[in-house]
Amino acid sequence: MPTSTMPQTMPSLANTTAVDYVVGEPTVPVLGEDAALDLNRSQLVKGDVVSGVVGIEELSVRQGVKGAWYLLKVANQTGRMEMKAWSEMASAMEGFQTGDVVWVECLVGDGYPDRSSVGLTIQAIRKSDLSADVWDLMMPSYQGDVNALDARYRRLTKGMRKPIMALVRAIWREVGFERWREAPGARGEGHHAYRHGLYEHSIEVAEIVASYCDLPRYWGRVDREFAIMSALLHDLGKVEEYAWHGGPIRRSGRGRLSYHTVMGARLIERVWAKNEARLAKQGVTVQLVDMFAHVCESHHREAEYGSPTAPLFVEAEMVAMADDSSAKIASIDDATVRDVSADEEGFSSQRIMFRPNGVFHTPDWRGSSDEADGPDDEPEIYF
Repeated sequence: MPTSTMPQTMPSLANTTAVDYVVGEPTVPVLGEDAALDLNRSQLVKGDVVSGVVGIEELSVRQGVKGAWYLLKVANQTGRMEMKAWSEMASAMEGFQTGDVVWVECLVGDGYPDRSSVGLTIQAIRKSDLSADVWDLMMPSYQGDVNALDARYRRLTKGMRKPIMALVRAIWREVGFERWREAPGARGEGHHAYRHGLYEHSIEVAEIVASYCDLPRYWGRVDREFAIMSALLHDLGKVEEYAWHGGPIRRSGRGRLSYHTVMGARLIERVWAKNEARLAKQGVTVQLVDMFAHVCESHHREAEYGSPTAPLFVEAEMVAMADDSSAKIASIDDATVRDVSADEEGFSSQRIMFRPNGVFHTPDWRGSSDEADGPDDEPEIYF
């Protein structure tokens, strides 16, 4: 199993420098300006002034009663957040754009558009002379143990039959297993939008599919090995759809022309075309290749969501269901975990990918942290 060359604990940005171009008037001394700004909402207190380095993932200009104002979506290794710059900062904001690495000083206040949440208002901003390569350090990353993900991958793929593994090995030679393992699952506010996010999501989908296959109804009626491997590969096209080095997670040039459902299918077909004679000797058939490609194409079900065809067999439907489940549940979990603005009854309002004006509930009756390591090996069952 390859090991990641990326550090699991993101280093600080110490020992780097920023240019002496300052806009706005800092209200606190400019000390430790190259440290990353902590974007963990639980650490932010309304009324405080905070400062540090962030990268601009997206910058848009909005029109208000008092004139133009700016909405910035920023990120670093501590997370993601939105920042506002009001109209009085308009001249200061000129020249900044998506992909810039900047030092900011912000007042912690109300969020946008939900005023009960925590938000950041820019009071001062300076351009940094940090190179675009610093994004490789600042990109949000999977917060768990990547080695544990490796172990889950090995459990899922152990003992699979020769034709499936022959095709998969050819795919990794074409794509690079490490590239797939490191890739984000999405960009911006999408699900699993961080380094190793695609790996985590793909394993989640495969584990959900495995649980479907293990239901007695499906014993001997579905191809369990194919179903699990097609789940692992369903988002394969994202390695070509996204770029994530030297800047924020973004669509690549090819990704702006197509979509990962189609790109994944084409990639599998390309691997077959390059290696047909050798793979055929190992038992790989064009039918198997077509089935894997179909799962890539169909897992979003509808053309509106990027799939040129609906799932046409049970294993493909399993993957589509599991993909939807992993994406949506992870999005809600991320929203509730990062939220610190819930009312006294545990309700809060947050925008997420599939529910722009969603209301979420964080109940206080959940289990304690003693249960955070996962289920018992031998859970008690009551009838």
